Amino acid sequence: MNLVYAKKISAYDVRQISDFIDMVFRKENVYAEASKRSSVLLKPNLLSKPTKDCDFVTTNRVVVEAVVMLLLENKIEPSRIVIGDGASAINKNMDAIFYESGMTSIADRFSLSLVNFNVLPYTEKMGIKLSNYLDSDPYIINLAKLKTHMLTKLTLSVKNLYGLLPSAVKLSYHSQFNTEDSFCRLLSKIYKAVMPAVNIVDGIVSMEGNGPGSGEKKDVGIIACSRNGFALDSFIGDSCGFKKGELLFVKHGIIDNLFDGKYALVGDNFSCSLKKPTRNAFTLPLTLADSRFARHLLTSYPLIINDTCRKCMKCMSMCPEGAITLKEGYPFVRKRECVACYCCVEVCPYKSIKTKKSFLEKVKIV
Repeated sequence: MNLVYAKKISAYDVRQISDFIDMVFRKENVYAEASKRSSVLLKPNLLSKPTKDCDFVTTNRVVVEAVVMLLLENKIEPSRIVIGDGASAINKNMDAIFYESGMTSIADRFSLSLVNFNVLPYTEKMGIKLSNYLDSDPYIINLAKLKTHMLTKLTLSVKNLYGLLPSAVKLSYHSQFNTEDSFCRLLSKIYKAVMPAVNIVDGIVSMEGNGPGSGEKKDVGIIACSRNGFALDSFIGDSCGFKKGELLFVKHGIIDNLFDGKYALVGDNFSCSLKKPTRNAFTLPLTLADSRFARHLLTSYPLIINDTCRKCMKCMSMCPEGAITLKEGYPFVRKRECVACYCCVEVCPYKSIKTKKSFLEKVKIV
């Protein structure tokens, strides 16, 4: 049975968080396992955003620090602990992101290493192009964030592993797997190739609405952990009001025999209503998902708001299809080329990209 551990915690109190994680790690024999590996990789969810309110955009630094201190207290040498991520496909220089999120401070204080997966070469495993850093077979502790997501509805532990891909691979995959179903199928394959040892979701302060970068702060007050990322994400999805089968990456985890669809909760249950992303007002039937005509009729597409646009052009750099061009000096989304991956919404620092309702939503047919 897949065990999911959960604890209601209303604030980022390092003692409460440490006590919970330590309990889980001891029950699951994490310290003994980690001590036998050459390195331990902590994979937080980081994102490039010009805001000081990083607690609802990134995995909170207190959660990461709690894990680091527990590992050190249990004889894992600092030289073997690494914090790594690749935040979106266009941020090849992660220095500012590590600094803003507090990871640089943690690494400096505890003499740890930081690694930027965006700039490393890739290696193939099970047909998936992953950072070659994973060739050393690190012990992976997956430190995800509870946030809504424009494409996958939620970004939790399974989606967090997408950050292990180099920059160019992320862009290529967004273009190649450009429907929610195909992208979620890819996420399941990535999880299988990576197989993190343990997954933690920071849901103490979360994000709702047009996540993962342009949403709104939401106090949820939960931290949860499981060996099985699909079980953990299923628990979070159930608790946040998503219907069975609505999270397609969980569905593909079941298809790929990575999750049997069942979990047992150890600890606190919770209930939370999250404001869903605009584009998920309804779910596009999978039989129509690969039809570009059907998607243009049924899908909400990005719309750039010139009044608040600062012309940073990050959206143009990020677009895997080259669907964003200049029109009267401002970036403009060409619907004919757009595949509605919403990468532009994710990277816009100024929340200047909204979603325009589809034709059928406007006339209230769906």
